[in-house]
Amino acid sequence: MLRFVPAILRDHATALLAAGIFLGLLVPNLAAVMRPLLEPSIVVLVTLPLLRLDWSILGGYLLRPGIGVAAASWQVVGTPVLLWAVATVLHLPLGLTMALVIWGCAAPLLSSATFAQLLGLDAELATVVMVISTVALPLTLAPLALWLVDLEVIVSPWDFAGRVVLYLGVPFAVAWGIRRVAGTRRLAAVDPTIESINVFMLLIFAVAVMDGVAYRITNEPWVGAAYLAAAFLTNLGYQAGTALVFWRLGRRVALSLGLCAGNRNMGIMWGLAGAAGGADLLLFVALSQVPVYFLPVFARFVYRRLL
Repeated sequence: MLRFVPAILRDHATALLAAGIFLGLLVPNLAAVMRPLLEPSIVVLVTLPLLRLDWSILGGYLLRPGIGVAAASWQVVGTPVLLWAVATVLHLPLGLTMALVIWGCAAPLLSSATFAQLLGLDAELATVVMVISTVALPLTLAPLALWLVDLEVIVSPWDFAGRVVLYLGVPFAVAWGIRRVAGTRRLAAVDPTIESINVFMLLIFAVAVMDGVAYRITNEPWVGAAYLAAAFLTNLGYQAGTALVFWRLGRRVALSLGLCAGNRNMGIMWGLAGAAGGADLLLFVALSQVPVYFLPVFARFVYRRLL
């Protein structure tokens, strides 16, 4: 029976990830138990896709960083300004406006390459945009948050450097070491196993990140519904809008950049701005994961028709 588990994880990855979100909401005790696994799962989720990437393509993007820099600039500078303007015109509550601006300042998910691989998109480009955007955060987050929503975010250079080393430096070093020892041929032979482990770790993250969300939604259902709707609209809107902006670069590139723009790393934003953002930001951090895990169930059919 157990030998069929990896195949089930691979063949039903998007459906299982969506189910993980609901499992975390419906069984809050399980989410609480798995919460300590959040940070280790992130490190693994960054490392595993690096074992499956074509590093020659990755190096090509790094040597010609124009697309990555343009996408990252749109991601962490253009987005928060645009969302602040929309929230101001619509007279959204201050808590939601603040959460949207912080979401707009965020870099792509650290696991962007994982989702790109699951959906058949350009994982190498997604990795480059993620790295550039994440490294740029100390220069963009604090001034934009203070200017747009008067939120004082103190980004400690040492704390941020530690997070970058943990979430980017360690995975790249481990992946490089494994690739040197194992070689590309051996890694190719176990690629299905790596993919299965990747899906399993995403499932763990999906359950764990829902810790505490069910309680807030139960007590403030309308607030939860508004934040969830905002999370879906921003994710979908930025995936579609970014893809259209970069469409002339090719469908696969445009859709990959759209994936990065819609799926943001709110975990690290909570670590950097959580104390200043309070409970509203924490709620949006959790609910923003719902479209990240739910939308691929439908998006994979769209991508198959477009690619």
